[in-house]
Amino acid sequence: TGGSNTALGYATLYLNTTGCNNSAVGNAVLAKNTTGCYNTAVGNLALCSNTTACYNVGVGRCALFCTSTGIWNTSVGYMAGFGVSTGAHNANLGSYAGECNGAAGCNTYIGYAAGRFNTCPNNVVLGFNSARCLANGSTTLSCASSGVYIGDSVRGCANGEVNAIAIGYKTCSCGSNTVNIGNACTTTTYLNGHICGCCSSQGV
Repeated sequence: TGGSNTALGYATLYLNTTGCNNSAVGNAVLAKNTTGCYNTAVGNLALCSNTTACYNVGVGRCALFCTSTGIWNTSVGYMAGFGVSTGAHNANLGSYAGECNGAAGCNTYIGYAAGRFNTCPNNVVLGFNSARCLANGSTTLSCASSGVYIGDSVRGCANGEVNAIAIGYKTCSCGSNTVNIGNACTTTTYLNGHICGCCSSQGV
């Protein structure tokens, strides 16, 4: 009974009842959707598990595959945001970006495998394999919150870290509430202008 839907592919929008204004292209795309509306899914199995969620965009094979009730998620790339289930307001751009996100929300992952294994919220990650593992290069970074990781293969310090900022090629976070710019090969850091101790308008 849902209206204004576009479906192209085997089992696409198969269980849809009152869901409306959905666009689905590919095999089993939005297959389990019942009442979800305003979703766009392109690529085999994209948003396959979506049931009632709305305003999601999944482009690429298995993009947002596990999303059931999470809303306002955008994932582009093979397996991008695959594990996002109830998480909301996530943006994943690149193959495997935010793959294991789960219930976490408000993450922005850009780059191949950026934040791939992280299950915690409010992170900004930019770069190939960025925030994928810890300093040893093998243990996965599975829980980092409110962090910023920018650069190729940037690594976390420890699972559970909060408010960590790491910038630069293979730079490692120094843990919660720290900022690290550059890696072990960095010889000089230039900071122009005044270096202030505290911003009076800081809201945290």
